Amino acid sequence: MTPERIIGIGETVYDILFRDDQPQKAVPGGSTFNSIVSLGRAGMNCVMVTEVGGDHVGDIICNYLQENGVSTEYVCRHESKMLRGARAAGAWLYYDVNFRKNHIAELPEVMPYIEENMRLADVVRGSTEDFGFLYGLHDGDAIYERVHRLCSTLILTDGARPIRLYTTNGCESYPVQQIETVSTVGAGDNFNAGYIYAKINTQFSIVNSQLIEMAQRWSQDVCRQLSNNISDELVAALKDN
Repeated sequence: MTPERIIGIGETVYDILFRDDQPQKAVPGGSTFNSIVSLGRAGMNCVMVTEVGGDHVGDIICNYLQENGVSTEYVCRHESKMLRGARAAGAWLYYDVNFRKNHIAELPEVMPYIEENMRLADVVRGSTEDFGFLYGLHDGDAIYERVHRLCSTLILTDGARPIRLYTTNGCESYPVQQIETVSTVGAGDNFNAGYIYAKINTQFSIVNSQLIEMAQRWSQDVCRQLSNNISDELVAALKDN
């Protein structure tokens, strides 16, 4: 082999490949990355200059390079999480757990990251289903007993059952209005968005009932239609207020 060293410089991504709108496989990638890996596989003396996170995905990328004969000595690993920087800068953090059954096999690997996100958050939002998958818990008080070690404020949703807001002052319960549902896709996402809207909109005092009321309003608006976003009618109503 020649002594020359081939140096690849470029971004690295983690590609998720789809077939018929369904994810099939996730692989490290990037234009230069793909080229340097092929050269490494062909036995060339290669090194990749790039940046990756100091997390599980970063480990996957570095291992992939090494397994294919590419040196990672110049891969910069960012060990600090962006959320830590945001927290230190005074940002208000809202974390939606959103953990699904099809990821249970990955739970041992991702649990430290999930709990780190909870620890950094000002508010954690999750469903009883989420915490059933995470901790095997379905009772609201038991869930908060576990979560409050990490975050003192928990919004717990439970389908059509009342929403519970847990804080260090106790638990408040808010009934869920019964509506004719067209689709539940995006309901939780827009609950989060409505809560954040109320939180930062200067028209609203910081009262828990108003935050939950706006969150429900956005969520229910999405459930009444096939779109995953709030309707033009709600947008107009918000502008009129």
